[in-house]
Order: sequence, then structure tokens, then C-alpha cells
Amino acid sequence: MTSPYTLPEWAALLAAVRAAPADDLPRLVAADWLEERGEAERAEFVRVQCERPRAPWCPYRPASGCGCRRCGLARRETELIGEHGRSWFAPAAGWSVSAVSVTRSESPGVLVGRGFVSFVHCGLTQWTGGECVTCDGTGRDTTGDGWSCPVCDGSGTRPGVGPAVVAAHTVERVALTDREPTDGICRDEWTWVDDVCYAAPQFAAAVLPYGILETMIGLFPDATRYSMDERYAAFTDRNDAVLALSATLLAWAHARHPAPAAA
Repeated sequence: MTSPYTLPEWAALLAAVRAAPADDLPRLVAADWLEERGEAERAEFVRVQCERPRAPWCPYRPASGCGCRRCGLARRETELIGEHGRSWFAPAAGWSVSAVSVTRSESPGVLVGRGFVSFVHCGLTQWTGGECVTCDGTGRDTTGDGWSCPVCDGSGTRPGVGPAVVAAHTVERVALTDREPTDGICRDEWTWVDDVCYAAPQFAAAVLPYGILETMIGLFPDATRYSMDERYAAFTDRNDAVLALSATLLAWAHARHPAPAAA
């Protein structure tokens, strides 16, 4: 039986959600479509997440056993995401799935809101692909007796999940667990062929793969600064720099796996 998630109609429904991120209607239309194709629990999850914020406020926690509508919806949300969250939303093994909040950590994960993935946090290599950090790119198993690294199967590299996650979900923001603006500008950890520096005044220096900076310069030309052999996008506000990095990573992923346009 063909999975409904491989059908062109599902891609069009995702495009409609992306086109109107603040509107519940495209999400509820997608829920009806899912239910008609045998995905009743995922359809219910979308409806539960859309309804819960509108339910009357309750001062009690869902775990208290309160019988109000809001607490009941919260309990059902927890049940559904606990049972199906990883199969519905996790892009790879070891990723966490949350419907409540995201705490910054080294572990990759996704945040699901109103039925769809809205926020992704992971390492740069997990998003873009690159050298396997477990074996330092050697492909050798440094923790046991085997010759091949069990994480990358001896290839020395890891594929990035960014393009696939962007194509399969409605991601609005990306945060990197191992890259963020920090004080000072990176001056000794760059090689022009392989890496470039992304910097912001007073909040500088995440080392990014070649191609990411070019995407950022295209998105934020007014923020770009040139200085001899160094090129970087500069922002006077740290939050602006973080949001710019998120927008750049999403654009980079979209360019490699364009999402269908809404009908």
C-alpha cells in the first residue's frame, strides 16, 4: 500500500501550511485528508494541537487528573506523541521529539507545534553533512576492535538531514547546538577552500562549510563585510545574527531540496 506521505497531494498540503504558518485551516484540511487515508491518530494529533491553545485556561497541570477540556487535550497530546512521535517526526535515530519546549543541548531534536514540525535543533554536521565526528573522518572504529566506524559505516562522512527535514516538514527555524555567535572574530580556525567564517560584531565566529556563507551574503547583503582574506556577515545584535543563521540554513536546505509550491 502506498504511503500517503509520498503522494503529490500531501506535498501540496504541506506547501499550503508553509504558505500560511499562522493559520490553522490548512492544518485542519491536512488532518481531514490524513484521516480519509487511514492516518486517524496523526489526524487527531493535528486537531488536538490546534485546539489546545484555544481551550479555556486551567491553573492545574494535566497530570493532576483535572477533567477540563484543556487538560484532557494536553494528556492526549502527550499520549500520541509518546507513542508515535519518533515515527512521525524524527528525521533520524537518536533524535528527540517534543510538543512542549526545547532545551538547548548537544542532542538533536525537533519541536512540534499545531501538528507539524516547526523548530529543529541539531549540530551543523547533522544539518549539512560532513566529516564524521565519531571517527574524525578516518572511517576507522576508534572505540572497539572493528575496522569500520559503526556510525558512518567506514565512509568517514555523515549525510546531512537538513534538506530532507525541510522537504518533509514545515520547519520555521533552525538552531545549531554547536555553532552560535560568540565574542570575537574567528581568525585562526579557517581555511578558505573548506571553511569560511560567519561573524557578528561582539558575537562572532561559527565556522561554516563552504557555500553557507555565500547563501547568507545573498540573503543579507547589507550585513556583509569584506576584510582582506576574511569575509563574514556582520550583525550588531546577537539575536539578529542567530535568526540570520537560521534563515540561511533553511535557504541552503531549500536550495538542495525545493519544496513544491502551494496550489
